[in-house]
Amino acid sequence: RGFKNDKQNRIQWMQSWKQQFLRQAVHIILLQETHIESEIEAMELEKLWCAMWGRQHEENNPISFWSYGDGRRAGVAILLNPYAVHDKFRRIHSMDSIRTIAIESNSHRFINIYAPQETNEQRKLYTKLQKVDAFQGYTVMGGDFNGVLHPQWDRCTNGGPSRSQTKHVELEALLE
Repeated sequence: RGFKNDKQNRIQWMQSWKQQFLRQAVHIILLQETHIESEIEAMELEKLWCAMWGRQHEENNPISFWSYGDGRRAGVAILLNPYAVHDKFRRIHSMDSIRTIAIESNSHRFINIYAPQETNEQRKLYTKLQKVDAFQGYTVMGGDFNGVLHPQWDRCTNGGPSRSQTKHVELEALLE
């Protein structure tokens, strides 16, 4: 789990993601549980992602966005395919946390979340996300919600529901 803190491992991961972009015409990847712990580390990864594509890092036109924080379960990222995504995206700093990151262009907003496993913390996150400013374009929210809308459709563990199968009213309200 996580995005191990050794450069060779990170290069291999990023190369595999780039191959997914190229083989399957993927435009965007949302990553959770990256374990990125500092702004310096996040900036190094932004530059590395640019280098993978033969590009220079451009502060005003990034092709990757990384959150960071302390803890084993911290960090999310959004990676863009620079050959498929032609919009210029900006980060929505008001939504940044160790578990969320959001970017938007004039026509699209992407929100990546990694919800905590604790029910009360999930509810707080879902409630906070419900209060996000309205957006005139398309909004896409993805990630690991650690919860489900329809427990009967989700996976089961040992014949019974998994811990993440608690149905959340707040999650339903968020996605309406």
